[in-house]
Amino acid sequence: MKAIDFSVSSSSYCYEINMSLHRDDLDRGLEILADLLQRPAFAPERMELVRKQMLNDLTRMNDEPGSIARRMLAQSINPGHPFGSFPDAAGINSFSRADLVDLHQKFLIQKYLGGRFRRHLCHRDTGPVCGKI
Repeated sequence: MKAIDFSVSSSSYCYEINMSLHRDDLDRGLEILADLLQRPAFAPERMELVRKQMLNDLTRMNDEPGSIARRMLAQSINPGHPFGSFPDAAGINSFSRADLVDLHQKFLIQKYLGGRFRRHLCHRDTGPVCGKI
């Protein structure tokens, strides 16, 4: 019996994929990981749920003085950078599944999976599987 503990999370700063499994299940775990990275679902109904949540958050973004101060500080420290940018309703509404697929391809697949990911995975215990990535 195979048991794999697998989770994906994200924040404003990073995406994190955690996978814990028995050494004998490594090949199956890599198949699951490859499927997730190469063929993400980006289900339209989930995108709409997130869109509604983000639009709802916009209506409350000025409810707390601390939120306003953090946003203003981020904008002044990081002008022109994503850390200093905040979405508006027009941007949220115009963002499509195709945009998400494009970002996934450009930034996750091309930029990160080429090097950083392989360095973390390819060490003495998993060296033989590096060619499978």
